[in-house]
Amino acid sequence: MSSLIGIRKQVHAQTATKEQTFEADDPSLGIDVAAAPDEAAMQSYPTLGSADAPNEVVFYGGWKCPYTKAFVINQLPDIVQQFVVPGDFRIEFQPVVYENGEPFHGFDEVRVARAGFAIWEHDPEAFWTYFEYFYANQVSRAGWYSPERVLEIADAANVDDETALRERMESELYADRITATMNRVRSIPIRAVPRLVLDDEVYAPLVHEDKTMQALTEHKDE
Repeated sequence: MSSLIGIRKQVHAQTATKEQTFEADDPSLGIDVAAAPDEAAMQSYPTLGSADAPNEVVFYGGWKCPYTKAFVINQLPDIVQQFVVPGDFRIEFQPVVYENGEPFHGFDEVRVARAGFAIWEHDPEAFWTYFEYFYANQVSRAGWYSPERVLEIADAANVDDETALRERMESELYADRITATMNRVRSIPIRAVPRLVLDDEVYAPLVHEDKTMQALTEHKDE
């Protein structure tokens, strides 16, 4: 419990600082070293690692969720280095956009999710760099992510075709993917994020880090 209190304090301090002035910090998390699979065009959801990896982890998180940010910054890089880079796992990211029928952390959560899908679809090689930049510069306050702010982050991550990105983040093009994820969230069920799902088992990495890492290690060694 004390570790979660520490995470809450850290996230609040980082968010308050970021709200005062927006400058895209270079994340250097090392997540993007495990590139998108060659078959990225065939993947509906952003996927990290080799398409031939024998194991898949589905990562449910919120683009604007501060706890998802804590996981991405503090734990995901180690998971990528230990399990994705060697080719044992691939990670599929499914953004959780709604909570109890309302946009998660404000109406702009939907815009941010659409932007992520648009980047994955049109420039998958840049997606995980964008992912790093987004979480390193995350602000959870409702309404923060105007189209211009999303484009600033995309520009920092060298995403191509920002005109298409602007159009698609305001469209309903990815509604089916968002709905499909929310249906899975209800059926599994996923009660909070971040969560990792491995062979139908749900793991809470911020709450049970050791248990999560043990499960990954056991599957790697099978």
